[in-house]
Amino acid sequence: MRKTLLSIGSVLVFLAATAFAQSANSNQANLNQQDREFANMAAQANQGEIEMGTMAQQKASNDAVKQFAKTIVDDHNNAGQQLKSWASQSNFTLSTGLTAEDSSTKSSLSSDSGSQFDQKYIQSQLQDHKKAIALFEKEVSEGQDPQLKQFAQKTLPVLQDHMRVAEDLAGKLDMSGKMGLTDQSKAVNGGKLK
Repeated sequence: MRKTLLSIGSVLVFLAATAFAQSANSNQANLNQQDREFANMAAQANQGEIEMGTMAQQKASNDAVKQFAKTIVDDHNNAGQQLKSWASQSNFTLSTGLTAEDSSTKSSLSSDSGSQFDQKYIQSQLQDHKKAIALFEKEVSEGQDPQLKQFAQKTLPVLQDHMRVAEDLAGKLDMSGKMGLTDQSKAVNGGKLK
C-alpha cells in the first residue's frame, strides 16, 4: 500500500512538472514564426549594438562618434529591457549572445583605432541599422503578438533616428558615398551631437 502511494505521488509530480513545462512553452507555440524570429533577432541585434557601442565609447577618437555610441548603448539597453520584459511575461526564451556577423565585426573593430575605428564603427552602424529597420518594419506589418508589434512600432523611430545620425556622421567623417543630412533638424537632438 505504501509503495503504491509513493508510485502515485511520483506520477502526480511528473504530471504536474509536465503540465508546467507545457504551459511555459504554450505561448512560444502560439507565436507565429514571424514573432519568434523577430524576438530572437531583435535580442541579438540589441546585444551587438550594446557591445560595439560600449567599445566605441572607449576607442572612438571623434567626440561626436563617442556621443553617438553612448546614445546607442542607452537606447539599446532600454529596448533590450522592454524585450526581456515581454519575454518574461510571455514565457519566451530569447536568443542570447552575438550573431556570427556581429562577432566578426566586433573582432575587426577591436583591432582598429583612431579615425579608422570611427569610420568602421559608423559603417557598421549604417549596415546594422538598415537591417534592423527592415526587421522592425516587417514585425509591424506581419507580426501577430500585439505587445511585440507595439514594441516594434515604438522602437522603429528610435532606430530611424540612429540611422539618420549615422548618415550625418558618415558625411562629417568624409566617408565616401555618404553625404550626411541636409536637414539637421531630422537628426537626434536636432543634429547637435558634440
